[in-house]
Amino acid sequence: MKMGKELGQIFKYFAQYDYAPSLSQIHTFYPTKTSKHSLITFLEELVSKNILIKASVAGEIVYAPKIKAKTIQIRQKRTVLSIEKYSRAQKVAQILGKIPQVQLVGLSGSVAVANAKKSDDIDFFIITKAGNLWSGRILILIFLQILGVRRRFGEKNVANKICCNLLFDGRDLAIPEEKRTIYTAHELLQMVPLVSKRGVYQKLIKQNEWVFTFFPNAQLILKRELSNLSKNELKWIHFFSLFEKLFRIIQLTLINRHKTKEYITETQLWFFKETILRKKS
Repeated sequence: MKMGKELGQIFKYFAQYDYAPSLSQIHTFYPTKTSKHSLITFLEELVSKNILIKASVAGEIVYAPKIKAKTIQIRQKRTVLSIEKYSRAQKVAQILGKIPQVQLVGLSGSVAVANAKKSDDIDFFIITKAGNLWSGRILILIFLQILGVRRRFGEKNVANKICCNLLFDGRDLAIPEEKRTIYTAHELLQMVPLVSKRGVYQKLIKQNEWVFTFFPNAQLILKRELSNLSKNELKWIHFFSLFEKLFRIIQLTLINRHKTKEYITETQLWFFKETILRKKS
């Protein structure tokens, strides 16, 4: 059994972010199918041999290689910082969730795993109703601007600002083949759905089951109640849909002024750098 080598891969991945993973995360991101009991037994054996150290952080048991002991202290500090950002994210997500076009507001990035630094922004993954990507995005940006939390292009002081760096049209939830990396699989599974309408979160995972080829132990335990669109919401969606093409032209013109290596299609907007997307463990 190659559990030692595979554990090493997990710790190596998280070490890139100065992060000590919890037992639950180690099990979720373990690359082969194994029971949680077997994993605990092995981890405790490594702790007894002074190869790993463990600690309790915010009620969770976390582990780190002895040579990376500082990551536990870093996690303790960043967990405290992340709690405030998480609370802020929840409040903003609930407001954005009132927009009829918005079907999902997911918390991603460092805040989602309680690893945020004080200077970090807050990353959102947005899914809009089918055919409403561009009208949905423009309304989101307007709301964020009004709230004073929009992260603008080129802004340097971004602490606690909201960055919608991934937006999908509801008719195209499958992540493109060329972006199906270990990094993207981590991001998808680590995402916290703060708002999910009509079971869109479950649909997103269903259309991206390739993540389980990387992480077969990953369990989907979050369930969200379906919520039906009201007649009033449908009326506003129809109104803004009339301007969808115009909104797309305007926004693409603005995006292309600063575009570098972002991935932009009719139905998906990836405001990530390609170098990040290609990151391997």
